[in-house]
Amino acid sequence: MSEEIINKLPTKEYDWLCHNLWSLGLKSYKEYLECPIWKDKKKMMLESYPNCQKCKSKKGLQVHHKTYRHLGSEPEKDLIVLCIKCHKEEHNLWQIYP
Repeated sequence: MSEEIINKLPTKEYDWLCHNLWSLGLKSYKEYLECPIWKDKKKMMLESYPNCQKCKSKKGLQVHHKTYRHLGSEPEKDLIVLCIKCHKEEHNLWQIYP
């Protein structure tokens, strides 16, 4: 996630993100995305959902956080598998509705 998107997060989401990164001893969201906790969770989600959960595409799948409230111990309901196009659209929602 780019700094531009992080800066446009709703205040509550930004606070959860910062608090949970701090609790995990991490300095950035990028660092979290490279850690074993996230890699294992991402792998599990991509194995469980081999298609985009919005458009059903099988190409360019990514795992999106619906919320950062439980970052580091995300329940499955906090995550969704999206293709690149749908993932970009999801982030644009935050830019339209801050």
